[in-house]
Amino acid sequence: MTSIDQPIASRPPPSKNSLHFGFIPQSVVVRFQASDYQQRVDASSELLELIRNSDLVDVDIHSLLMFIEPFSCDQNYLIAQNVAQLLTALVNQIVIQGLTCAPFLHQLIHIVLLQFEDRRRTVCQLGQTILVDLLSTNDHYAVISELVRSSSTPSANVSVEIFRCFTNLITQEILDPNILLQFPFYFDTMLLSPLKNVRQAVLWCVDYLKNNHMSAYNTLASLMSREASAVLGKGPGNPTTAVAKSRVDSIVVNRVLNTAGQVEAAKAKAAMNFTRTMPLSRNQYQRPSLPSGKGARQINILASMSRPVSSKSNNTFADDDQPPNFISIDEEPHHNKNNFSKTLNLPKNLANTILSEQIDDSNNFNYENEYNQNNSYYKEDIPLPTLTESENSSRPYVTEVAQAKSKKNSPPPRKRLITFDASVFPAKDEDSENMPTKNRRSKTEMRHISFAQTSPAPVPLPVTSDDGGGSGGLDSDRPIKASGFYNIGDNIDFSDVQMPSGQPSSVKKKKPQFSMTVKRSQHNKPSKPPSRPQKSALEINPKPKTATISSIMSKLKSTEWNEQNDAITDLINSTDNLIQPICENLRDLISSLLDCSASLRSMLSKNALNCLLKMIKTKAIDFEPISDMCAASLLQLLSVHKSKHFIFDLSGECFVALIDNISVSKGVDILKNEHKRKHDDARVKVALCMSNIVPRLSDTSTLLKPLVVLVQDRNPDVRKYAKLAVAAIRQKSGNFDQLLAGNLVNDEDRLTLQGI
Repeated sequence: MTSIDQPIASRPPPSKNSLHFGFIPQSVVVRFQASDYQQRVDASSELLELIRNSDLVDVDIHSLLMFIEPFSCDQNYLIAQNVAQLLTALVNQIVIQGLTCAPFLHQLIHIVLLQFEDRRRTVCQLGQTILVDLLSTNDHYAVISELVRSSSTPSANVSVEIFRCFTNLITQEILDPNILLQFPFYFDTMLLSPLKNVRQAVLWCVDYLKNNHMSAYNTLASLMSREASAVLGKGPGNPTTAVAKSRVDSIVVNRVLNTAGQVEAAKAKAAMNFTRTMPLSRNQYQRPSLPSGKGARQINILASMSRPVSSKSNNTFADDDQPPNFISIDEEPHHNKNNFSKTLNLPKNLANTILSEQIDDSNNFNYENEYNQNNSYYKEDIPLPTLTESENSSRPYVTEVAQAKSKKNSPPPRKRLITFDASVFPAKDEDSENMPTKNRRSKTEMRHISFAQTSPAPVPLPVTSDDGGGSGGLDSDRPIKASGFYNIGDNIDFSDVQMPSGQPSSVKKKKPQFSMTVKRSQHNKPSKPPSRPQKSALEINPKPKTATISSIMSKLKSTEWNEQNDAITDLINSTDNLIQPICENLRDLISSLLDCSASLRSMLSKNALNCLLKMIKTKAIDFEPISDMCAASLLQLLSVHKSKHFIFDLSGECFVALIDNISVSKGVDILKNEHKRKHDDARVKVALCMSNIVPRLSDTSTLLKPLVVLVQDRNPDVRKYAKLAVAAIRQKSGNFDQLLAGNLVNDEDRLTLQGI
C-alpha cells in the first residue's frame, strides 16, 4: 500500500482485521455512516484521499461500490460531490494500474442512472461527469450497450437525461455518433413513448444529428420502424434521405393580374417550396417577374434555380377594371359626416299640378310633423290614477276606432318605470298644439261619443282566495315583473268616473299568464283525542341492519368497485358482531382485502387497508395461521405503491401491527425470512420490527445473523434501526461478547457488531 500525505502517514498503520474493503479503517466507516453532517463530509474527503493512494489489487472494488452507492445521491450535495469524485478517482486508478473496468461496469452505470433519477440538476451533472470518464477510459460500445441494457424500462427523468447526455457528448466530440446506430430499437422505443418530455428529448438528439451528422441521421432513420419514422416526418410517402431532389419541372399557378404582382409572386414561390430541407440563400433568391397586360391569365413560375428573372412588374390594373372618373373616394372617410355633400338642383319652372297640390296628412312632405307624430310617445306624459276636472278637460281620450287608425303609424306601447310624480311629469298635452284643427275637432267630438264604450284596463290578480282575503291595492293589481317594469297593457286608459262601492262591477277580471289560484281549506279539528298515541313515521336513530358474512364475501368478489367498497364498509361496521364467521372464513376474507388494497381506486384501497388494520388489532381474530402470506403481501404492497403515500403508510402500519399481534417465535421467523428483501422500504420495516421485538425475546441470539447483514445495509434507515436492535440486545444480555462468540463463527461479523 502506497503512502499518503503527511498527516495520515504519521498515524500507526491499522491492522488488517480493522480494515474494510482492504484499505478503509473502521473509524472512517463509522464516521461516514454517522448522522452528523460534518463528520460525514470529513470521512468522505478522507476516503477520497485513501482511494487515490491505495493499491487496487488488494481492494474489494465490488463491495466498495455497494457501500458507496446510496451516498451518490445523498441529501447533502457536498457528500454526493465527494462520492462522485471518489468514483472518478477509482476509474482513473483502475486504468493507471493496468486493470479493466469491465467487471464493475454494471455497478458504475447503475450509480449513474441513480444520479439521473435525482431531481437536482447538479446531481444529474455529476452522473454525466462519471459517464464521460467511463467513455474516455473504456470502449464506447461497451459503455453505451451497458447503459441501454440497464435502462430497458427507465423512468421519465432517466430517459430525458440519457438523451440530453447523448447530445452533449456528441457536441463535445467525446462520443462517436456512429455508435448510436447500433441501437435503433432504443430510439424507436423512446420516440413512441407516451410521455411528451421523453419524445422531445429524443427529437432534440435526432435533430442535432440531422444538422451536423447527416449520414448518421439517414442511416438511423432507415433503421427505425415505420411508426418512429412517421414521428420524424419520414413516413412511407416521404423520401428516405434528407437531400432535396432537383426541381426541373415547372409548376403552373393560375392568377389574375388585378392585384399586386410582386405579392402574388412571393406567395407562389413560398407555396412551391414544399420541402424544408434545402432553403434558398439570400444571394440566390430573386423575385420572378409576372407578365403584365390585359390578356394575361396564367403565370408560369419555374421551380429551377437556373432561370432567375430580375425584372419587376408594376402594380397595375387591367383596362376593363379601371375605376370611373366621376366617382371620388375620400382618403380619410369620416363616418359621422353627412353623406349628401352636394345639394339637389331642382328645376326652376315647376308644373301647375305640383304648385296646386294641397298638403294633407296623407302626404309626406312635412317631415317635421311626421317625426313629431311618430315619436310622440317619447314626450307623452303618463297620467296619475286620480285626475282633476281641469286636467281631464285638457287631455282627450281616444276611442277604439281612433286607436285602430293610429296603430299604423304609432309604435307599440312602452313598459314604464314606477315614477309617478306630478311635479316631474306635468299633465300637459303638447301634441295638441301641433295637431291640425281638423284632427283636434274630430277627436274632441268622438270623446263624448266613445266615453261609455271605453272599458277600464284589466286588473291582474295573481293570487285569489275564497274567503275574500284578496287586496285591491296598486301592488296586487299590477304585479312587478322581473325587469322592474309595470305591465300596464295595450290601452292606457284611466276613467275619472267613481264606481259606487255597493254596485258590483260588470268587468271580468283577467288573470295574468303565470298566476295560480290558491284555495284555503279549513281542516276539521277532531272531536276527541286519539285512543292511543301515534307513532312517528321517521325514527330519529334507526338501527343499522347487520350484514351477513355471505353477503360481504359475495360483494368482495364482485367486479364492481363500489360493491366491494360497500362490502368493506359493512365489514368494518360489523367486525365485533361477526367474530366467529370471520375466523371461519379468514383466509378468503384477507385475500379479498389484499386484492382490493392493490386497486387503482384510492378510496377502495384505503378502506381495505383500514379494515385489515382493524381486524389485525382485534385480539379475538387469530392471524398466526395466515401471517406468512399476509406479511409477504403487505411488504410487496409497500414496495410497489410508494407513490401513493397513504397506501405506503397504511401497509407499513399493518405489517408492524401484524408482527406485534402474533407470537414471538412466528414473528422472528417472518423477520428472518424477509430481511433480504430487494426494496429498501421493506427492509426498513423489517429492521424496525426487529428493534421492537427484542424486548419480547427470551433468546436474542436468533436475530444476530440477520442483524449483521442489516447493519451493513446501504440504506441509512435500515442501518439505524438495526443498530438500535443491536444496542437493545447488548443491554438485555449480560455478556454481549460471549453471546457473539457463541453464535457467530466469522470474526469479521463479530467485529462488525462489537463496533456498534
